[in-house]
Amino acid sequence: MPTTLTGLLVFLALLAPGFAFLVVFERGARPALERSVLRETATIVLASLACNAAAGVVFALARHYGWFETPSPSRLLSEGKPYFAAYIGLVTGWALAVFLFALLTAVIAAGLLNRPGMQSMLGKLTQWLVPPAGVTMDSAWWKLLKVMEPESYRRLTCTLDDETVIEGWLTSLNPSANETAERELTLSAPLRITKPNSQPERFKHGSIVISANRIQYFYVSYWDNPPKGAPGVGRAG
Repeated sequence: MPTTLTGLLVFLALLAPGFAFLVVFERGARPALERSVLRETATIVLASLACNAAAGVVFALARHYGWFETPSPSRLLSEGKPYFAAYIGLVTGWALAVFLFALLTAVIAAGLLNRPGMQSMLGKLTQWLVPPAGVTMDSAWWKLLKVMEPESYRRLTCTLDDETVIEGWLTSLNPSANETAERELTLSAPLRITKPNSQPERFKHGSIVISANRIQYFYVSYWDNPPKGAPGVGRAG
């Protein structure tokens, strides 16, 4: 770890692109698994190295071809503070430009990797390394409620732990890949709620939230179009 304030600032600046990459990448549509500290650290470090290297290449090309006036890295390393003081504006300006370029590269790369078309392309390129089928890390909720029939509307029939049956149109869900009881989904009207040994109750308006820890199982039916009077219903995509 750096022992001076300047070293700490440089250290944080070098890792900032990787952190930005991870934050943007985790905001994609695909549900994120809880990752270990080692895996997150490795992602940040490797992404930072790649983005900083890209920014370094741009700086080297600008200096080699004379596109802009650039500071001399060799003189900055050998002379240190005197050189920095003599060219403080030039050095600071280029340091900021290189930092922003690396940060922007990380954000753009994460956004591109989150695009469905890009993920499909990468999947085809890596099939020779990764088996095309086998164990998957996807959540069952993600598969049934997002991946399968992405252009369809979803009508759910949920059976709860007390045998209550709730039927409604899927409005929203927690797509987390971690199978936790804290997840929930939202169904919208028209709703039908049937309690044990009771007649079904029908609701033409409103919505209901159901926690995962109450659901024993649910059935999904896929529709091309929802019936009239079902506001707030959306497709998986």
